[in-house]
Amino acid sequence: MHGGSSLQEMVVPVLKVKTFKGRRDTGTVSVELSSFYNRITEAAFKLEFMQMEPVTDTVKPRSLEAFFVDGNCNKISFDVPIIAKVRDMDARQRRIIEKFTLKSGKCTRGHDYFLVLVDMEDEREEYHRYKFEIDIVDM
Repeated sequence: MHGGSSLQEMVVPVLKVKTFKGRRDTGTVSVELSSFYNRITEAAFKLEFMQMEPVTDTVKPRSLEAFFVDGNCNKISFDVPIIAKVRDMDARQRRIIEKFTLKSGKCTRGHDYFLVLVDMEDEREEYHRYKFEIDIVDM
């Protein structure tokens, strides 16, 4: 015995909590080619890409592999990784500039060539395909 009963010893609070399973969709950032020229005149060149939105809790980073192919889907350049993981709200900070190098060989003027972006997680999943014209005198 300690001298009496107090309110916290006599009353037991009962809380009823309802929780709802909320589902919040998450996605990955978008990456777009922001270079305006679709004509290549040198074997080594740079292209600019834009991460369209910043990485947040609900928008996850994206890892892509970029390369050039001919009309028969034969690779004519070396693979270039593009990692879009910037959290900055400023669009200038989300620019990605990458250098590409074409493999030696003949690129015929007038044929179709494409810049292909594939997901690094699943290379069978093509993310984007951009058409380019390649006009190199001596390759």
